[in-house]
Amino acid sequence: MIRAAAVCVVALLGTDVLAQSASVTIDRIVARVNNEIVQSLDVRQAGLLRLFGPDVTGDDAVLEHLINRRLALADAARYPVPEPSAADVVSRRKRWEASFVAASGTAMSLAAWLQDAGMTETSLSGWLKDDARIETLENQRFTSAPATRDELLTYVRDHEASFAQPGGRLADVDDPAVQAKARAEIASAKRAAAVAAWIDSLRKRAQIQIIR
Repeated sequence: MIRAAAVCVVALLGTDVLAQSASVTIDRIVARVNNEIVQSLDVRQAGLLRLFGPDVTGDDAVLEHLINRRLALADAARYPVPEPSAADVVSRRKRWEASFVAASGTAMSLAAWLQDAGMTETSLSGWLKDDARIETLENQRFTSAPATRDELLTYVRDHEASFAQPGGRLADVDDPAVQAKARAEIASAKRAAAVAAWIDSLRKRAQIQIIR
């Protein structure tokens, strides 16, 4: 009897209501990462607000970054990582704002973007605090020893175009500015490789299910 009544109500409402209902996107689970879930809303928020930076676009890429983030945070929870300071969170917020405004190229207010994404200020602060926790762990575990002179020589030689001097002169490896640039780039490359290996090891040990 109840089912028949429901059918009658639908018939009375007409196809317009059905079409409107069909256009509503319902939040759903898109991945399972060990004992955690990633929902479509998580993907939408991170993508719309460029939370992984301006270069990470598209649902598939955002989802992969979310999975890696869940694994990194779970691993970070196993170590004594200090609580991020308020000043650090404010600084990260300002950097995100500048990056987002530059990437979005819109005059719409950040408050409106947050509302559209369904993210609160509290949730955004929580995201930025988690960013700080992950970065702190990476600093603790993946800071390499300074590059040796041989490494500097090899790096500058292999990246001559990047170190080109005025007039086409070859870079002087004894120049403090050249050394500082080379050391920074070498350290960044080593760290990126170490972090990538870390995430890869976490993924190999994890139970990851993508739900299409």
